Order: sequence, then structure tokens, then C-alpha cells
Amino acid sequence: MENMNGQTCCFIGSKKIPFEKYDKIQKRLEDEIVKLIIQGVRCFRAGCSPGFDTMAGLALLKLRYRFPQIRLVLMLPYRDHTKSWSKKDIKTYGMILEGADEAVYVSDYYYNGCAQKRNRALVDGSRFCVCYLTGASGGGERALGYALKNGLKIIDLAK
Repeated sequence: MENMNGQTCCFIGSKKIPFEKYDKIQKRLEDEIVKLIIQGVRCFRAGCSPGFDTMAGLALLKLRYRFPQIRLVLMLPYRDHTKSWSKKDIKTYGMILEGADEAVYVSDYYYNGCAQKRNRALVDGSRFCVCYLTGASGGGERALGYALKNGLKIIDLAK
């Protein structure tokens, strides 16, 4: 995985997006990505879990038509991480995976802590973090705390 020296943005978000807010969040997400591209961001890292990660992956694939210089790197916890997902989520993930420039698996197999390792890999080397978090605790909140600790500029779409 290449280091883009300050030209990298990661995404951290909730797995559940309120249906009635989906379109508004998607539009704001795309607008923020465009602003980042205009500022020189070229590499975008997404975890590709259902919810906000998937929204980010789909937005990037859509925006690549206008901005072919951007790269989508998927940071994934382990190779078989989709086995308990719905068929719809697996299909969407497959489409994003196929369109991504790179997929980085932090492990070949599940172990306790591989999701946290993936979250740290999302943040490490990033300068920006676009997030949408609504819960008070969990992996996303810990990842956001790690991003803040590492001095990333946070763009919070939940506010």
C-alpha cells in the first residue's frame, strides 16, 4: 500500500444508517469528498462494512467518473469477513471490491482484535477522516478516538 503523504482520507462510521436520513447523508458525503479532492486528497480508505463504509465506497466509485485521479483502497479485517452478511450486503461489497484499486487484508483469518487492527490501518497515514457515528461506544468510536489522537482533521457528518 502506497503512502500518499497527507493526501489520504479514511472513513469511519456506523453500520446502521437511518433510512429517512440516507439521501441527505449520501449527498453531504459526496460533497465533502469533492471538497477533499479539490484540496488535493487522492487516496481514500474505506472499511467496506455495511452502513457508512458502504456508502463511502459507492460514493467514491461514482465520483471516480468525474475525478479519475482518485484511488479507493479497501482496508479489510480478514478474508472471510462477509460470511454472516446478507446476500444484498455481500453483492454490494463485491461490486465495491471489484471497483477498488486495492484491497488490504490485515489478516487471513479472524482473531479477536483484527477489526481494531483494521481500524488503525485505516487511520495510520491518513490526514483526514470523514465520519458518521451515532452510537456512544463501539469500534467506530474507538477508531475515531485513535484518529483524534493522531491529529487527523475530522469531518463529522453526524453533526
